[in-house]
Amino acid sequence: MLRSKKKISSLLSGVMFLSLLFPAGQAAAADPAATAPSVIDMRQMEIGPGATYTWANMQKGSGEQKVHMVEFNPSQGNLELQPGLTDGKVYGMQGVSKMASDADQKDNRVIAAVNGDFYDMSTGIPLGLFMGDGELLTDPPGGRNAFGIKKDGTSLYGSPKLTKNVTIGGTVSSLSSINRLRGADALVLYTEKFNATTMTNNLGDEVILDIVSGRVASGETLTMKVASILKDQGNSPIGPDQVVLSASGSQRNKLAGLKVGDELSASFQLDNEWQDVTMAIGGTVMLVQDGVVQQHTDPAVHPRTVVGTKADGSVVLFEVDGRQPGFSEGLNYIELGEMLQELGVVNALNLDGGGSATFVARLPGETACKVLNSPSDGGERKTANGILLVNTAPEGAANKLVVAPTLERVLTGSSAAFKTAAVDQNLHPSQMTETAIWSVDPAYGSIDASGKFTAGNQSGVTEVSVQSGNLTGTAGLEIVDELTELKFSDAVKTFSSGSTETLKVSALRNGQVVQADNSRLEWRTEGDIGTIDGNGTFTATDKQDVSGKIFVKYGQIETSIEVNVGLPPVMLEDFENGLSRYKPSSGAQIKSTKVSIETDETYIRSGNGALKLEYDFTGMTGTSGAYLQTNGTADNIEIPGYPEKISMWVYGDGNAHWLRAQIRDSKGAIPLDFTDQTVGVNFKGWKYLEASVPKGRTLPLVMDMPVRYMETQATKKDAGAIYVDEIRALYGPAHDDIEPPVLKNFSPVNGAEIKVNTPTITVYAEDAGYDPVAHPGTTLIDPDKIRFYLDGSLVQHTLYPPEGRIHYTPNVPLADGVHQAKVTVRDLSGNQTTEEWNFTVNTGAARVVYDTPDTVYAGGGYTLDIGGVKTSQIRSGHIDFQFDPTKVENLELIPGDKLSPAQVSADIDATTGKVKVTWKDIHTASLLDTDWIGQIRYDVKKNATDSSIISLTSGAVSFTDTGNTEFSFFGLPMESRIATHYTLSWNQEGTVQGYETEFKVSDAQGQPVEGVQIMADAAAVGTTDAAGILKTGTLTSQVKTYTVQAVKGNQYSPALEFKVSPLAGSPTPFNISVGMGEDPTTSRMFNWHTDPATDGTIVELAKKSEFTDFDVPNVQKIDGTSELYHTLDLGTVRVHKATASGLEPGTEYVYRVGDGQGHYSAQGSFKTTELAGDTTKFLYFADSQASTAKEFELWGNTIDKAAAEHPDAEFMVHAGDMVDKGFLEEQWNYWFAEAQKAFSEY
Repeated sequence: MLRSKKKISSLLSGVMFLSLLFPAGQAAAADPAATAPSVIDMRQMEIGPGATYTWANMQKGSGEQKVHMVEFNPSQGNLELQPGLTDGKVYGMQGVSKMASDADQKDNRVIAAVNGDFYDMSTGIPLGLFMGDGELLTDPPGGRNAFGIKKDGTSLYGSPKLTKNVTIGGTVSSLSSINRLRGADALVLYTEKFNATTMTNNLGDEVILDIVSGRVASGETLTMKVASILKDQGNSPIGPDQVVLSASGSQRNKLAGLKVGDELSASFQLDNEWQDVTMAIGGTVMLVQDGVVQQHTDPAVHPRTVVGTKADGSVVLFEVDGRQPGFSEGLNYIELGEMLQELGVVNALNLDGGGSATFVARLPGETACKVLNSPSDGGERKTANGILLVNTAPEGAANKLVVAPTLERVLTGSSAAFKTAAVDQNLHPSQMTETAIWSVDPAYGSIDASGKFTAGNQSGVTEVSVQSGNLTGTAGLEIVDELTELKFSDAVKTFSSGSTETLKVSALRNGQVVQADNSRLEWRTEGDIGTIDGNGTFTATDKQDVSGKIFVKYGQIETSIEVNVGLPPVMLEDFENGLSRYKPSSGAQIKSTKVSIETDETYIRSGNGALKLEYDFTGMTGTSGAYLQTNGTADNIEIPGYPEKISMWVYGDGNAHWLRAQIRDSKGAIPLDFTDQTVGVNFKGWKYLEASVPKGRTLPLVMDMPVRYMETQATKKDAGAIYVDEIRALYGPAHDDIEPPVLKNFSPVNGAEIKVNTPTITVYAEDAGYDPVAHPGTTLIDPDKIRFYLDGSLVQHTLYPPEGRIHYTPNVPLADGVHQAKVTVRDLSGNQTTEEWNFTVNTGAARVVYDTPDTVYAGGGYTLDIGGVKTSQIRSGHIDFQFDPTKVENLELIPGDKLSPAQVSADIDATTGKVKVTWKDIHTASLLDTDWIGQIRYDVKKNATDSSIISLTSGAVSFTDTGNTEFSFFGLPMESRIATHYTLSWNQEGTVQGYETEFKVSDAQGQPVEGVQIMADAAAVGTTDAAGILKTGTLTSQVKTYTVQAVKGNQYSPALEFKVSPLAGSPTPFNISVGMGEDPTTSRMFNWHTDPATDGTIVELAKKSEFTDFDVPNVQKIDGTSELYHTLDLGTVRVHKATASGLEPGTEYVYRVGDGQGHYSAQGSFKTTELAGDTTKFLYFADSQASTAKEFELWGNTIDKAAAEHPDAEFMVHAGDMVDKGFLEEQWNYWFAEAQKAFSEY
């Protein structure tokens, strides 16, 4: 939102500056005192023979209004009005400047143009009468006003009527319309000027006709010959010298008897004096009629476009800007009428305004038209049609010079730039062959060879003259010594720390712009923001996040601007230059990971690409991570300075994994957290995230892992993808607009059932925090980033910017059933919102239905049933499904019982799971609603789990009463839970090499099942007994991984992985640790590992003072427990645990651990804690920073040195990260091996 406001503010100030500077020409500026009383400032120039362009700043309504108009005498032989079209056609929309450019050519130079009629914003078809060169481009609807002009230049205003008939076989019929969308029961004539095709659906018939003679013009008869006939078809091509008759509903009968070669005719007649009109355009209300301002109750204030006529017959094309507070607010109808009356207009018709209001003109000496006004959308809107003012006079040699600007006001001691160009006698641009020589009265200043004027100290009115050979030109010049107002274009401005910029300020005298050099003004700052010199050049402080003001003054007039200073964010990675600096795949404990550049706009925050990070953590243990990692040191991203934070935009997948990054200094890695580990990326869609950079690290900083997506919990190991864009370094508050826009007022509402099949689907979009008062012309939604989908297909939407209304009306009626709309929008800062909603069409018509069971069983066979409601009325169609090939197999079509394979067929791709069922002319089978059109049989795979989803990807159907026209339909996906009849389990020791496995099978009620085969890699192992148990040693006879499953008939258990664990360890205890018991003065806990076969658990200990040998009677023997533990890397070991209690406080003991059968550890010792004492001493260790045997040597050296330097330490504490991967037994073995000697003494 902040960025968008700044963009609009800059645009308005720029347009204001251009409007004042560029309106320039040969004619002198009008004196505001001698013109209308509401005029604050006015500039005029001749842009064609007898055509005067006027720019005015007028006080009316709620404030100042910026006006653009061109006035010309239509009786002058070289000027005429022509229609502005879209690529020469009625259908579609384009900017007025493009309309002008398309029409501009030798002997037909467009010198000015405005937008025209109101129109259907989805098609661009104007709502009213439209004519050019006497030809009817669209017919006039009843009661709608229009402007027309005759060949003699006479203007007409009113509501013309058109009689339009077609004669077929001697029968005269009325045409419904000309070049308009065909309704449900209509007879429409389409001409070559409409479009390349008729843009109709297939619910009708069309006849393509060659023109024999005549035109589609009032008073003329059009004779035609049938070229081709298209039944139940639409969108026919319209070739050169052709028209198309298109009929729907009952009107189709009027074309029924035609055949190729037949002749027919059409006649057209406008009423009364309108029959002589050559150019016409529609509008809405009359603003001024016969010199009287018309009264209207509508108080709305908008930008406006008008066509009018003065008492002398001069025609005025008029535009006033609006919806731009502080620049030009716009007018209501009455205010607009009063302004026009004040300017001498006696008849005026309101044309399309709002964001459509556009005024373009070719300024003297220039070669093309350009937009001169400030459109309220922030840029030129594409509109339906326009009025072009064309200069048809021939182009000749240079006749005079024009000067720009034609009038300039300059403050004493200041300067202004003038430029000149040559034009011919008809105001066409021409060549200036000699150097321009400038002159001015020296009493008022001087002018150099480039046209730069510098004012002296004397105020007054004079002129600037220029001469090039025999060509001359002048411009008005006023030197002023008084200002009444100073204005900055922005209320707030932000500068980078240490930056320098020369400020610009507008100087005004009573609302009139005056050119004032900065050096003539007084400048000062407030606050510790920096310094500013006498030329208005500001140098910002090097400090961060400081605020203040800059003041500028002339005499007693002063204004200020708020200033913020700080180092702007630095883009570290925007993914616009590919991924060559990164590894294509990087991660830990992953099945797979992949990085790529995403080009779908949905997943791009800005620019043309974003990072897509795909990952698969399924089935992995330990900490899994998918990384974006540089190739090496040379590719690391350098981070300027010392940022406070790193930011990024993330499109989340909602899987709640931990998002991190990694930067480095000379001392090592620095992890950054963008989400809390316990929360993760728990959102879907775009979100802005920041991570704080720890203080006190050594510069320079680099980034080697911009993205780390991680998961530590085994229960959350899944697969997915996230998207990342705009990774930046922040050196202070970013002040970005990060709030997504709002979508609201959905119609039809979600879940609604509607009775019409051509609904206007609507949603309103606006920026978060949108203020309609501050931005009346737009809701700050980016019009180029809107995407509207209906039933999964992108459709051409329509936007009305002042309301943010986005809508779409289907051209072909929707089939009865469920439909889905989806709209994605972005605000002007790039924030994105997507919403989708469903509604049901129910007109009582026939429709296709389909279904499959909600629950399916692994290994079972099922059908997806395709049928209908009022099935007998269904003619032909198709339906496309997407099955999940990882869940189902053996897809095949079963045609309905009453249908033959010729009537219903299927295209099945077993690899991808795509199925397309097509049916043709099934209405001949007289199907009942209980009959299937067809069934898709499928088997659920034996190893399938979770759910099976079948999606409808597309569908279309035709009916007996609509010919061959197909209506698209949509349906929601079907999700079936995949269940199993049995559960399969086994004992813990059953996967250990050489141990017996006891499989157990239960049914859904938990009861044992007899006679179930246990399959391993599809080979039978054995059958369960009456207790549902099978005992076997077959699988553990070798170290191998199997897929096991319980099977009985077509009933299955889930397919499970059975991994035989090899025997690991040795009979001699290893990895021994002694920990404090419940009471450190009297107890100790012992843990150690052995091989699985060593199952005895004995601790032998004695007081050190009494110890001689472990075989003497005073040695305590303590029994413990043990259990098997399956490591992921080395195999199965046995873990032993025992607790010694009842020990004496403050006493040294010796001990050994073993199985009591001769397998013992080395002797160790410990001392129990004293009963009394105020102090303790212990050794504290942290991350061992190791993963290999060699790396763990450093850990061993560290603990040895600590123990040697502090022999009086009572115990050791380790803070964690003892090993790199806690699930690998080998790393624990390394860790213990290096520390075992020290451990045995504590």
